[in-house]
Amino acid sequence: MRLENTYKCEKLPLSYRKEVISYFKRCLELADPAYYRSLYYYGDVKNKQTKPFSFSVNMKHCQIEGDEIQTGGEIRISVTSNNPQFMMTLYNGMLQIDTYEYKAYKLERVKTRVVPEHTVFAPAMTFATMSPILVKNKQGYWLDIEDAEYLKELQYTANLILKECRGNGLRQPLYFLPMNMKKVVVKEKITEYVRNTGKEYLHLMGYTGMFQLAGHPEDLKDLYQLGLSMRRNAGFGMIQVVG
Repeated sequence: MRLENTYKCEKLPLSYRKEVISYFKRCLELADPAYYRSLYYYGDVKNKQTKPFSFSVNMKHCQIEGDEIQTGGEIRISVTSNNPQFMMTLYNGMLQIDTYEYKAYKLERVKTRVVPEHTVFAPAMTFATMSPILVKNKQGYWLDIEDAEYLKELQYTANLILKECRGNGLRQPLYFLPMNMKKVVVKEKITEYVRNTGKEYLHLMGYTGMFQLAGHPEDLKDLYQLGLSMRRNAGFGMIQVVG
């Protein structure tokens, strides 16, 4: 299931994904407090377990001024998941919030709609990123797409996503062919990182663009619904079918 949401919004923080996550959590909590707690808490302890969704943010205009982004007055947030309960709870919560404020920033909801999903998946498909794909090796370094480790670590990430979200991993090996991919660097303000390093932002390296995936059709379908990247729940790895 996919949702597309349009908002009036004049500006966002440079690390805007935290604002979006905060908004999602408020929507879930408002619509179904028990379900929200089951996703984000074990008892009274915060739960860091992966969640069954990814998202992307598209801006009408993007101009960086210091630690803020001037958006041109409108943004679009897209969300994807293979979990109907999650998506219906999120959807119902969104309908209850017309305006959401986060620190000095405001989202005013204009429209929320369900987007038709692609339903037929072949053993090889062409996709495009809606948010960057991040891949890291076991030593913690972000990988270039030309790196010899890239496919292995992408397969590892895909297998982990599927295992955590549907109970089993890849049904067969996944193959990745970049077609028109561009390197991007994303700045994220993560409290623990700032505290441990004294640096203001964590720099994440990823890729956007078009690529082909080959593998089991059910694997491709679930990755399309769940996202393909590290940090999916933080707004990375949302993809769409283009051929």
